[in-house]
Amino acid sequence: MALAPQVVGLYKRICRQIPRICAVYDLDMTEAQVRRQTRVLFDKYQHVQDPKMVSILLEEGNQHLQECIEQWKQKSHLHRLLGHDETPKLKLSEYQGESEFLQNFYEKQ
Repeated sequence: MALAPQVVGLYKRICRQIPRICAVYDLDMTEAQVRRQTRVLFDKYQHVQDPKMVSILLEEGNQHLQECIEQWKQKSHLHRLLGHDETPKLKLSEYQGESEFLQNFYEKQ
């Protein structure tokens, strides 16, 4: 594949920036964990063969890297991207209905 060197280059650039990103964002993960999760993200799209799709993924990866380096992302964005999100989403089965505040609000309408 003609884009393989670009993919490897992006991976290397990300790995070189991991120590800086961990220090700047004060992540709750070690550098090894971030590196491992980065590898998981790259392996997730390993099967993609379409050059246009690979180009899009490369551009997205470069954008994420730039946003991290320039500190445009917040810590929560990185945690979500790396799959280390601390706040689990409420499942529909756990939802108990409207809050008391909303019930009072609707009654006053």
